[in-house]
Amino acid sequence: MKENAINTTSEKLYLHPLVWSYALFFIILIIILVYIIIVSRKKHRYKQVKKYSTAYQNLCEINQKYRFSYLIESVHLISETYPSKQKWDRVDINKRSMELLYNDNYLNLIREKITENREKYKEYTKEVNTILKTPKECITMSNVPLKQFIRIENTLWDETMLKPPQDIEISITFRYVSPQGRKHYENTATYYFDDYLFACVAIPLEQQRVADSKTQQQFERAKMSNSLRYDIMKRDGFRCVLCGAKAFDSITLHVDHIIPIAKGGKTEWDNLRTLCDRCNSGKRDKYDYNGLN
Repeated sequence: MKENAINTTSEKLYLHPLVWSYALFFIILIIILVYIIIVSRKKHRYKQVKKYSTAYQNLCEINQKYRFSYLIESVHLISETYPSKQKWDRVDINKRSMELLYNDNYLNLIREKITENREKYKEYTKEVNTILKTPKECITMSNVPLKQFIRIENTLWDETMLKPPQDIEISITFRYVSPQGRKHYENTATYYFDDYLFACVAIPLEQQRVADSKTQQQFERAKMSNSLRYDIMKRDGFRCVLCGAKAFDSITLHVDHIIPIAKGGKTEWDNLRTLCDRCNSGKRDKYDYNGLN
């Protein structure tokens, strides 16, 4: 009897893990079935909202009318390496960045695409804003609860709304690495498409200003005739107006522009004076607007 009792107890102990395994299997199966039901129910509701949401359907129709350019990098990298630390120290990052933006081939290539995207997107958003809300009758016909219908409709709206690239981040890196590679210097500046558009306007204007300035300088220098040079020296007594030296002091007299031509000075009587070669060489193109000159 004792042996039979021991055998029965051992069988129960042996079956116990098996029972738990079956129970765990059924629990997992129930969870999977519940998950499938929830997912299928969710898909059905999304399908119903797509079918009965007039707002979503109108948005899809508008989307078919617009074609945007999407093959545009989100970040564009530009780098410039300098052969010496001295040149790297002297670079004007803002000025040089504008020049690099203006001359970059990729930016020039996508300029028209982003500009067109921006113009089309304005028209697109105007048309989208005219879409009316889905009528309550349609919501009722969908058999989807109101709150869930609105939530699903908003999700579909965000997913369906076109989002063309209208900007680009431009990272410009200036670097110098010593010949042995022991020292590494680097500066990085970040710009965007509007900065590039600004460069496209500013750089040509600056180039034109420089060209006009050179033309003006050549014109002013051409006005310095031998007759005018003689008249200025005669007015100043044929001596340097700064140190008083004369031609017989083994110096050469020059006619100097008080306000240098490079700084907008004119070849006019009041802007001219006689200087010796030493004073003229020392003065060069200096001009102090608040002091003696």
